[in-house]
Amino acid sequence: MDNISVMLVDDHKVVREGIKYIINNQNDMKIVAEATDGNEVLDILGKIKVDVMLLDIKMRNVGGISLIPKIVKDFGTCNVIILSMYDNPNYVFESIHAGAKGYLLKDVGSVELVHAIRSVYRGNGFLQSAVTLPVLKKIAIDMQIEKSKVLTNTELGILSMLSDGRRYKEIATAFSISEETVKRHLKKVYEKLGASDKTEAVAIALRQRLID
Repeated sequence: MDNISVMLVDDHKVVREGIKYIINNQNDMKIVAEATDGNEVLDILGKIKVDVMLLDIKMRNVGGISLIPKIVKDFGTCNVIILSMYDNPNYVFESIHAGAKGYLLKDVGSVELVHAIRSVYRGNGFLQSAVTLPVLKKIAIDMQIEKSKVLTNTELGILSMLSDGRRYKEIATAFSISEETVKRHLKKVYEKLGASDKTEAVAIALRQRLID
């Protein structure tokens, strides 16, 4: 069985001791290095081989997330798992985007911890079950926000006619609505596109290829 070399980066001794006890009692993994400060991490990685790093987000001098791109670039065989006390979905997204392969909370159980280490070592990702729901909720909210910015067929039609130089009266007749309703539709369009007037709205729509 492969022996997984693990590096633990956390500035809380009690956390390191507890995790070290769990890992060193597995027959396929071992803590080979520890660090308490972000500045120490890259120096240690240059001296020893590390398969999986458990990296805290909040540390002295250099934060964990800012270290990830450097680790990925210079030590590509080192798989980073963020170990944090924060279940904030933004931290999860930032960490994964930076190159982390997994995200765990510090109250993670021993079974899930060693499973995560084995998983990322084999080339997979790992998201602790406790942070999955907050992440899914954020995704749902973000999708709803994006959905609210999508122009309706009527709004697209009005913009298209405006781009052709049509007047409000012509547009109102084409859609069998009043000119005031046309203006209300345009107000919503301005809000969705972040435009200040019809000229800017048409320009944005053309640039984004919403209309021809």
